[in-house]
Amino acid sequence: MSTIHKALLFQNTLRLPLSTRRIALAAAKGSLQDASAMLAMIQSQSLAPPEAELFLPVLYVLLDPSPIPEGDALERIITTETFPPSSISCAAVALDALRALIMVSSIWGGSYGDLASMVIKHISIGLACREPYKRAMLLTFVLHFSRKADVHEGFSSALISSGIIEPLISTLDSLTNTTEHIAQTGVSRGFKILRACLQVEPIHLTVAKAVRAGLLRVIISCAVKSPQEDVRSEFNWLVITVLPRTLVFHAVVVAMRDCFGDARAAAAQIDGFSTTDLFPSWNALGDLVDYRIGVLNSWESTGMPGPSACNHCGNTKAIKEFKRCAGCERTYYCSSECQRIDWRVSHRAACPILSHNSFFNKSFTRRERGFIHALIDADHARLRFQTCFDSVCFMHSHPETPLTFFVQLDYTNGRPVPSVLSTSNLAKRPLFQIHAIVVGRGPYLCRY
Repeated sequence: MSTIHKALLFQNTLRLPLSTRRIALAAAKGSLQDASAMLAMIQSQSLAPPEAELFLPVLYVLLDPSPIPEGDALERIITTETFPPSSISCAAVALDALRALIMVSSIWGGSYGDLASMVIKHISIGLACREPYKRAMLLTFVLHFSRKADVHEGFSSALISSGIIEPLISTLDSLTNTTEHIAQTGVSRGFKILRACLQVEPIHLTVAKAVRAGLLRVIISCAVKSPQEDVRSEFNWLVITVLPRTLVFHAVVVAMRDCFGDARAAAAQIDGFSTTDLFPSWNALGDLVDYRIGVLNSWESTGMPGPSACNHCGNTKAIKEFKRCAGCERTYYCSSECQRIDWRVSHRAACPILSHNSFFNKSFTRRERGFIHALIDADHARLRFQTCFDSVCFMHSHPETPLTFFVQLDYTNGRPVPSVLSTSNLAKRPLFQIHAIVVGRGPYLCRY
């Protein structure tokens, strides 16, 4: 037999000021107006935290699911009324109030990590619920609460560290494949939480986990089943921006190699997907995935070599046979002669910039760096005619300093966009973001 926590005993409301107590009692009886007034008092912090915490018994009452209609009864109410019934509205207000209390008072008493763990625990409870309506309602309410808490800096990082990605994708999959009306709200909240998580570095590791957890299948289902404009904008953002941009990373390409084939087969079998607005972008993503998988397979077949090429002549050999610049610790040379020539030609200016921008080497594993360099080599060879032509044009327009240029491959939008720029731009370029812009200087390919 379970015992209710003393903080949830309704007699605690007797300690509220009289005018506030009247609002609390009316809210507990189902008054949406008074529940909203209670929420406003908590959010505005017009009450001291110890007094605000006395609203907890009211929130406990409002979050009781028994007064909320279920199944066909709920469906009829939602489809015939402009506004949801008071019990649902009051429960939503109570969730907002609970989130506000956690942020302004001491009732939580834990860290963001503890709160994230609690969210994941309740998602697991919701996913295990067998009744479709109750499962959809609980998952939607948990996502609603998480989305409200997510506006606070640090909570998204805590969610990722606690392992939110797999249960979040499972939740989106469950809500997308149910006919319960309330699930549409949950899908919207879930995608917004996913977007917030994909703003936290390292993004590529989060994307790889999401792909393995079934993100591609969720995107396909939402494209066919979800009529909501905000949800459409979210999965369009994923397919057009996030997934292509992160396909420069080894972890993401490996995940795609393992999962994209099944997703492509599923997409071919779902009626109506080929007529959605997303379909052309999906096909474009598929072409890019196929190309990057080809680069990955080719790189793996050669033993996955790391970035080991002379910064001057381009000669390749085992990295232990190279000399490394002692200044930036980022460039390698096959001989002292190559190092002296490259210092005179270009590295004298680049060395201090590279030494202060070590993000690339420190943030990515050797395998990630090796694959990025393999991708650069493949794209540099594929685009060689264009870059050679642009390089000749640059030298023609700069006859006094013909070798003061570098070739930029910009992967910001997924596919490389080459351009030839003056080395005077080097100090203005964020060279630490090597996964986004990778450089070949002068007539030589410069491997950072």
